[in-house]
Amino acid sequence: MRIPSLRSVACLALVACAEPFDERAEWERDDTVSYRCAPSEAPAAKRCFPAVRVETESFPVLTVGGRPIRPTLVALAADGARDTVRWRHASSSDSMVARLHGDSIVPVGAGQTTLTVHAGGLNVPLHVTVVEVVAHDSLALAPGEFRTWRLGKGRYEITMDSIGPSADFRGLELTAEGTRCARDGRTGSRVHCLVADTAAVGVRNRLGAAGGVQRAELWIVRAP
Repeated sequence: MRIPSLRSVACLALVACAEPFDERAEWERDDTVSYRCAPSEAPAAKRCFPAVRVETESFPVLTVGGRPIRPTLVALAADGARDTVRWRHASSSDSMVARLHGDSIVPVGAGQTTLTVHAGGLNVPLHVTVVEVVAHDSLALAPGEFRTWRLGKGRYEITMDSIGPSADFRGLELTAEGTRCARDGRTGSRVHCLVADTAAVGVRNRLGAAGGVQRAELWIVRAP
């Protein structure tokens, strides 16, 4: 068997076998591959467009406890033609962050890892980020009322969106004890915090009685 080019390897990755049998494939031309899905089967051929690269479609940041997601690999031709790459195997550099179950990625713990998808002789790296939602609360704070949350060591993103006709945060004050926090310059509703040991964050309705109940959605996310 001659050494395959990227185009023919990508072609094999498009073959509809339940498992990859690279060692049973013979490349006739860069756009055609002859293959067997099992030793007892007659050879079949698949004609492919000449792929110049294989990439993954973007997928969102995963959340601990969230649904598994199946990454999609796409073979791209020079003229922009696209075809989906079939794959059955992948490996994770850190299974404490994300693991493979069948053909899906299962988020396990907050962090970052690299998954390597093996398809038709190609090894395609996927960079995966997993976050953990520590708290997601709907707040309805009366004047002077105060809510707190305890945080362990780690990095956090705290986001607060007001509920109701007013989109400002004049009535709600975010406090932090035992942590260093900085407001995100792109949005005033998000704060980044670094906790070295343990910390407490809180939200207070600082308006007087005339201000009434202040409502907001609060997310505290442990980030990598």
